[in-house]
Amino acid sequence: MITAHKAATRRAASGGRLSLYVIVDASEVLNARRAIVQSGDAHVEVMRCMPIPRSSQVRLIVELDETALGEALLRIAGSLQKAELGRVVKVRPH
Repeated sequence: MITAHKAATRRAASGGRLSLYVIVDASEVLNARRAIVQSGDAHVEVMRCMPIPRSSQVRLIVELDETALGEALLRIAGSLQKAELGRVVKVRPH
């Protein structure tokens, strides 16, 4: 069983975690989630999926290892017709 301490140690060894904001049309959410998750195995995960009020768009907050950022960006850009990539921020440990 992986404890919280072991998981934190793995993240620190891999170079840290980032959050990436991606905005897509509601019709593209499934494709976006698939592209994001397939880009980095267990190192990439969709943390939140929130509809944007008064619009047909959805904001995805993706958490990933720094090492998986390039692959995730390439896969997102290559698999979606319209996507807006937002800021990338470093995740602070709790």
